[in-house]
Amino acid sequence: MKAFKVVSVKEFMNKFLLENVFDNFLLVDLEIKKDISFSVNGEKNAAWFDNEEEKSGYVKWADVRPIASSLVKGSRAPLSIKAVLKLNDASTDKIVTECGGPAGQNAGLFLNISFENGVVTLTTGASLADFMIQKTVGNLWDTDMSIFLKQKEIAFEEL
Repeated sequence: MKAFKVVSVKEFMNKFLLENVFDNFLLVDLEIKKDISFSVNGEKNAAWFDNEEEKSGYVKWADVRPIASSLVKGSRAPLSIKAVLKLNDASTDKIVTECGGPAGQNAGLFLNISFENGVVTLTTGASLADFMIQKTVGNLWDTDMSIFLKQKEIAFEEL
């Protein structure tokens, strides 16, 4: 697990809410606090879908991003935004297999995004059944996230 403090909040929020920078992620949870609170559970409602493959898992961040962006728009910044994003399964399997683990083991690589008091903090997390592989995968995920942020020109300080 690694934590990062984003240097330019406005730039990050534009990339998070308006651009496709995080569109390869799935949304686990989103909470936006303004004059009222908005909460989104990213788990798909199976009854809504006809296709069996679409019924399970989490919604793509790309599908929710325009809604989240419209909720945040306004003359005042929200009191807080908290989002939990999960790396898509194909990318997660790639990282797990790079570390010697089996693909398709229901692993989770997460990015927690927190905006509060004008500060954005990003925290990585990994969840795997095998603790020994989890540590290796977690370390690689931390490194990959640092590289990802640099590639996307998101300035940060490690905490």
